[in-house]
Amino acid sequence: MKARGIASQQQRDAYFQAEPTAQENQRFGRNGAHDTRILSDAEFSQRLPLTHRPRPTRVTLSQLIDVVALSQNATRSEVLSLSRRRALALTRALIAWHATERRIATLTQVAHMLRRDPSTLSKAITRHRQRHPDLFRLDALTHLKPLG
Repeated sequence: MKARGIASQQQRDAYFQAEPTAQENQRFGRNGAHDTRILSDAEFSQRLPLTHRPRPTRVTLSQLIDVVALSQNATRSEVLSLSRRRALALTRALIAWHATERRIATLTQVAHMLRRDPSTLSKAITRHRQRHPDLFRLDALTHLKPLG
């Protein structure tokens, strides 16, 4: 059994060290150019440093606001209002977290759009992330394309 496992490991190593075949290039695109895609599950992608995460398909900040507002039973106008309701604070924290984690916008850009201070959003993210960890996951918004 051990000899078979070693051969199998050697075969895997040889496969991953070899140049991709023409069929693989056609299937996975980019024709041999540097490919930054990562084959993984969502948990692995979330553990990657932000700078090493592949950019998802472009979702605008405006679209993100609409999706998160809908998922939290709020309207866009409520989210963009000056209201300090707790439910809206959570919605804004989700928008800020998903925008920065998905590299859609910086925290400063989100704060400007939501008419909030970046430090307020940062504190809200920290506070709400502890209370609602299931919402602060890259795969929480099924309407957006996952990273991995």
